[in-house]
Amino acid sequence: MADFINVLREYGADVEGTLERFMGDEGLYNQCLYMLFDDENFNKLLDATNSLDVSGAFSAAHALKGAVANLGLTPLFNSISALVDVLRPGEFVDFKEYSDKVFSDFNKLKNLFE
Repeated sequence: MADFINVLREYGADVEGTLERFMGDEGLYNQCLYMLFDDENFNKLLDATNSLDVSGAFSAAHALKGAVANLGLTPLFNSISALVDVLRPGEFVDFKEYSDKVFSDFNKLKNLFE
């Protein structure tokens, strides 16, 4: 379990704050992280990005923002927050570069655990 924690620290996650929320349960933290990797909102965000669906992208990104915040995944949280901020007004905007950054950060994290 120490390797899991060290990998998250190197990634830039707020491990201490997250473990405090998880009452020190590293196993639960690990389990929740792997659940994030299968979160359907990443597919929804990809579909919305490909179809330029601002509303759908906002909905998926906003849901992911909360999940990622609870896991203390600071780099991914920052990129998702930037995307949510761009989409919040609900008007058409080219958000692909923001979405690409989210997927880049997500894949970087996911690759650390494969």
